[in-house]
Amino acid sequence: MYAFNVKASLISHEKYAVLFIFSIASLIRIVPELIAYPYPIGYDVINYYIPVVTNFDKFWSTISAQFPFYVSLLHVINTGLSISPHFVVTTFAIITYGIFGISIFFIGRRILKIDISYSMYLAFFIIFQLTVLRTTWDLHRDLFSLSTMFLMFSLVYKRKQTNKRIIIAALILSAITAMSDRMVGLLCTISLLIYTFTDKSRLTILCSVVCTFFFAASLIYGYGALYSNTIESLKSLPQTISPTFYNPTNLLILFFVYNGLVTPVGIIGFKLAKNKLLKIPLLISVTGAFSWLIFQDLELLLADRWIILCGIFLSIFAGYGIIQLAQKKNTNVAKTLAASFLCIVVAVGIIYAVMPYDGFSVYGIVGKYIQNFVPLTMQFNSLDISHNHNLIDLISWINKNTDPNSLIIGAKHWRGWMEIKLQDKRVYLSSDNVYGLYGSLANKHTNLYMITTSGIQQQPSETKFSNIQMVYSDHLFNLFRIK
Repeated sequence: MYAFNVKASLISHEKYAVLFIFSIASLIRIVPELIAYPYPIGYDVINYYIPVVTNFDKFWSTISAQFPFYVSLLHVINTGLSISPHFVVTTFAIITYGIFGISIFFIGRRILKIDISYSMYLAFFIIFQLTVLRTTWDLHRDLFSLSTMFLMFSLVYKRKQTNKRIIIAALILSAITAMSDRMVGLLCTISLLIYTFTDKSRLTILCSVVCTFFFAASLIYGYGALYSNTIESLKSLPQTISPTFYNPTNLLILFFVYNGLVTPVGIIGFKLAKNKLLKIPLLISVTGAFSWLIFQDLELLLADRWIILCGIFLSIFAGYGIIQLAQKKNTNVAKTLAASFLCIVVAVGIIYAVMPYDGFSVYGIVGKYIQNFVPLTMQFNSLDISHNHNLIDLISWINKNTDPNSLIIGAKHWRGWMEIKLQDKRVYLSSDNVYGLYGSLANKHTNLYMITTSGIQQQPSETKFSNIQMVYSDHLFNLFRIK
C-alpha cells in the first residue's frame, strides 16, 4: 500500500507524469526495433530516410521538393555526431514517439481539461493504437509534424494569459509543423484558419498566419525545385498503390479494421467534447478518408493516408469518451470497462509491433485486402525482416563477383538496400515491370544483370530472350546475367 501511495504521489505531479509517459512511449517504440535488429523496420526507412541521410548532397535537388525540414534535421544530427544514418533515423523516431506521447498528455490537460491520471490514460490509449503504430512504422515526419501540431494546439487553446516564451514557442511549433509534412501541414493550416473564426485571440491569429506562410512557402519552393531522376527511383512513395488495390472495397475494409473499434466511443467523445480546435481536423480528415465515395479511382487524394490520420483523431475522442463515461457513472463497472478497453488496445498494439510477418496477424482474413496500404506487422521493411539477410547476401555477391560498372535491374522495393550496399560504380535501376525494363535494356548495355524472386530456376518464358544465364540463386532471389 505504501509503494502504491508513493507511485500515485509521484505521477500526481505533471512533470513526473510527462517523464513517465515519454519513457513508456519510447520503450514501446524501441521494442520492435530491438526485435528486428540489426535491420531497420519501415518501408520509407529503408527506401527513403536512410539512403537520403547517407547521400544527402546527392539527393538534395529532390529532397528540397518534399518538405525537407525533417530529413534535413536528420542530416544535421548525422553530420554533427558522425554516427550511422540507421542509428540516427531510428533513434530520432524513438524520441519522436516519446514526444508524441507527451503531446497527447497535454491535449488531455490543456484542451480536454481532464486531470493528470486521466490524461495519462488518454496518452496510453493513443500510443498503442494501430493507426499510431502504423504511422511510426515509416511515416516518421508525419508523426513528428503531428506531435508539434498537438503541442502548439495545447499552447493556443483558450489561453487567457500569454508571455513571450509561450508566444515564441507556439510560433516556432507552427512553423515546424507547416514545414515538416505536406499532409499534416495542410491539415494544421486549414484547421487554424477555420478556428480563428471562433477564437480571435492574438496568439491564435499569429499562429495561423505563421503556419499559412511557412506551408505556402514550402509548397511553392517544392514545386520550383529541380527533380532528379536518380532520386526519383529511390524516394519512397507510400501512396503509390496499384490501381487494382485502390478501390472502395479495400478502403472501406481498411477504415473498419483501423477505426471500427474506436468509432462508436469516438462519436460519444466528439459529442461530449466542448472544444472546437480538435473537432476541425477530425472532420477534415474524415472528409479525406471518404473522398473515394466521389473520386473512386483518384489515388492522388490519398484516401488511405487520410484514413490513418482520421483514426488518430478518432482515437483521441474515443479515449475522451471512455473517460467521460467512467467519470459520469463513477462505478467500479464503468472503471473496469475503461480498463478493459485499454487492455484490449494494448494487447493488439503489442501483437502488431512484435509478431513475425509470417506469424499471427491482428488483421486476420482481411489482411489480403489491406496489405498494400499497411504492413501486416511492424516486423517488415521492404521485405520480411527474416529475409533481409538474403538480400544483403545477394548484394554482397554482386559486389564481389561483378564488374564495378555493372548495371543491376530489379524491383523498386529493393532500391534503398541497393543504394546503401552497392559498391564502386554499380548502378541499380528499378521498375514495377522488371521484365519490361530488361527488354528495353538487354541490347543496349554490357555487364547487365537482372534480379528476380519466387525461386525461378530458369529464364521466364514471357521474356522470350535466350541471352540469359543464372549466376546466383537462393530460395528467395535469383540473379541473371545478360550475355
